[in-house]
Amino acid sequence: MYSPHCEWKGKSQSAVCSSILWSKYPLRISAGWEKIISAFSFEGLNPSVNGTISESTNAIAVTVPFLTDLTTLVATFTNSLHSAVSVGGAAQVSGTTANDFSAPVSYLVTAEDDSTRYYTVTVTKETASAANIMLSFTFNGLDPAVECTINEANHTITC
Repeated sequence: MYSPHCEWKGKSQSAVCSSILWSKYPLRISAGWEKIISAFSFEGLNPSVNGTISESTNAIAVTVPFLTDLTTLVATFTNSLHSAVSVGGAAQVSGTTANDFSAPVSYLVTAEDDSTRYYTVTVTKETASAANIMLSFTFNGLDPAVECTINEANHTITC
């Protein structure tokens, strides 16, 4: 069995490999250049939701249920092999790292060759459905009647 001899060439992190068998056809090995997010979701929600990725605009759009707390969402994503993902300089671990999605979040994908690509993740809430919102709360049969105030955003009822 012959093993090739490889020489690294400059900052491009590429190698030219040769051996007796490969003398006519040198093998070039390069560091990874791909920097793609190919899947993005919030699996911790019930039901889990998948993002829509636009490669042409580097945008990811996700719609979540109306009452979702956007401040501590944990994204599950798939990125290119040998790439790293960060938000604001903080390394991201798919399915682990929480971020505040109250405003668009920029995900930076860094390829093995140090080239980069930003994706902007925008999360919007579904519109409230009248079928899912409590409109009134009253204690019947009390004298005087007790009317309560409903705070849908905080999920509280005050009487």
